[in-house]
Amino acid sequence: MNNSMTLVSGVAAALRQLRRNTPVLLALVAIPLAATSAQAADATGIVKQMARKHGVPQGFALRVARVESGVKCGRIGRAGERGPLQILPRTAAGLGYKNIRKASCATQTSAGMKHLAICYRGARGNAYRAAACHNGGIGTLRWKRIPKSVQAYARKVTR
Repeated sequence: MNNSMTLVSGVAAALRQLRRNTPVLLALVAIPLAATSAQAADATGIVKQMARKHGVPQGFALRVARVESGVKCGRIGRAGERGPLQILPRTAAGLGYKNIRKASCATQTSAGMKHLAICYRGARGNAYRAAACHNGGIGTLRWKRIPKSVQAYARKVTR
C-alpha cells in the first residue's frame, strides 16, 4: 500500500471515530485549533512590539518576518529555525535564549528580533546589509562580497 492510500485510510478511520464520539472529540480539537489561529493572527502585533523593544524599525521587521515565515508563529524551517523571524536554536542560545524549540511565540520573536537588532545596528541602519546579516549570519557584516543566495534574500526583503 502506498503512502497516499495509507493516508486516505487513516483519514477515513478518523472520520468514522469522529462520528461516534463527536462531542468529546470536538471539544478536544477546538481548543488547540483556536489557539493556533489566534497565535498566527497575533504574530504581527508581537513582531511590532518586539521591534519597538529592540529598536528595529517596525516596517523593516515586518518585511523580514513576511519573507521568513509569512509572519506565522508556528513555522519551522528546514534547518530547525523557529518563529516569525526564523531564528536557529543555536543562534538563539548564543543570544541567551535557552530551549527556543519549546518557547512561546513571543520568546521566539524576541530572540529573532535581538539578532535582527544586532544586524541592523551593525549595518548602521542599512536595511539591505541588515537583511543579509540576518540571513547569512553576523559575519556577513565583515564580508566584502555577499553570496548570491544572501543577496537574493536581501533584495526580497528590501523591495
